Amino acid sequence: MRRDRLTKRLKPSPLRRSMLELRLSVHFGSINACARILRLSLAAPRYPARFTHLNFGAFLMRRRLLATLVFCLVVPGATARAQQAPDPAPVQAAIRRMDFMVGRWRGQAWQQRGSERVQTQMLEVVEAKLGGTVLLVEGRGFVPVPGEEDRVVHHALGVISFDARSNAYTLRSYLSTGQSGDFALTLIDGGVIWTREVPGGRVRNTARYTANEWHEVGEFSRDGSTWTQVMEIRLQREP
Repeated sequence: MRRDRLTKRLKPSPLRRSMLELRLSVHFGSINACARILRLSLAAPRYPARFTHLNFGAFLMRRRLLATLVFCLVVPGATARAQQAPDPAPVQAAIRRMDFMVGRWRGQAWQQRGSERVQTQMLEVVEAKLGGTVLLVEGRGFVPVPGEEDRVVHHALGVISFDARSNAYTLRSYLSTGQSGDFALTLIDGGVIWTREVPGGRVRNTARYTANEWHEVGEFSRDGSTWTQVMEIRLQREP
């Protein structure tokens, strides 16, 4: 008698085995298991005419089985929809509108620092990254030193991205000095414009491109209406 009771405990009933299979099917996405459990649940006792300690347990098991089945069928579908990757096509199309920037550019630049105008040699490299969803812009400014290697006086890295929800471009800029910032970037005919706040006013950069030339002008304003040029870049596209 004791062995028979132990055997019953070790061997779950068909309904309990079905519950286990159903829970596993939630994790492994087994449609066949769900269908099998549905057939078993429909075959299980319905509302009995008279409840006893035996048929009431089977009735409760059937109710739990049907509830778990509904969870099995509904939750995986909702999870799959939530985990569906967003479509990158709108972002890629927006970034392609700035293809005129892509390439390797080299030339001259000057920047006003107080009463002194500093001349530099510039190298700008623009590449599409992450499947064409961003542009990576790296710029270096050099000052020739006779008998030595050129001295780097400017080194910046920028990431241009597009937010399809706000329909806006953003330039995330990093400098070798440890400074960084996010700036709204406006696409214009054949170029881009962005502004940034600086001590005492604002700087506006306007870059225009042709097939072979990159011409950029930087201007400073204290009041936002009167602008004074403080920087200029002229680069040629390298083969």
